[in-house]
Amino acid sequence: MKKLILIFSLLTLSIVPGFADSPLTSTDFYRAYLDVPIVKKAVDNPHKLTKEMMEYLYDDTNPLDIRIALINAVGWNIDGLTTFNDYFDYCMNAREKEAFLELTNGDSSYVYEEQHFDPFEESIVIEIDENGEAQEYSKGTYLNSLLQSVPMDQLAVLTYLKAMSDYFDTEGNYSLMEFCVQFGNMRKQSYMLPMGLVLAQTALDMGDWGNIYPAMNFYLFSPDIRDVRPEAIDIIMEYINGYKEYADRP
Repeated sequence: MKKLILIFSLLTLSIVPGFADSPLTSTDFYRAYLDVPIVKKAVDNPHKLTKEMMEYLYDDTNPLDIRIALINAVGWNIDGLTTFNDYFDYCMNAREKEAFLELTNGDSSYVYEEQHFDPFEESIVIEIDENGEAQEYSKGTYLNSLLQSVPMDQLAVLTYLKAMSDYFDTEGNYSLMEFCVQFGNMRKQSYMLPMGLVLAQTALDMGDWGNIYPAMNFYLFSPDIRDVRPEAIDIIMEYINGYKEYADRP
């Protein structure tokens, strides 16, 4: 079943425009987490991430299922959202500020100025070699650089947030999901939940409806660490079960 993540050939992808009725946009499982204050705040003020919400998403001591529910509550918009780019800047500045404080030994006379980072721009690193000369080398894109430095659960946060901020970017969302499945915790239900939704969305956009139910069913129920509220799973499957008949067709 693990091969499900490899069944799509994105080189021949025929993208069908998404609508409200889709795996990413029609599974409002945040409703199972409305007792959590940070989730309720997102419901009351959707389509944006406050600093408090970004801090919550970035803090890996917070339960992953709640962080994923928070993203679900922030929601989506047919015209796209800035939430992924906003959060990406937050993550990069948090990382760069930590390095800056290390370099300056926490000297308060030096002030770190926050920057804007394009996730897909090339990340250039400058290091001093043994001869005292500055050498530049590329670490790929800023997104690649960040993915290689964050804790594992943060991969699920970034994947789901990107998909919800621009669910029309089928190829980009799938590529990020595929990378994060390979390097993430497939045993953890809250980690695999957003991966399954992205995979199901890809199948829908390709017209491959027969794989929507099997993929989501596998991603939700094969992990042995069941850390998502059963009510949330029920909400997701209530929608996904509508595609079960297509899986049974020859």
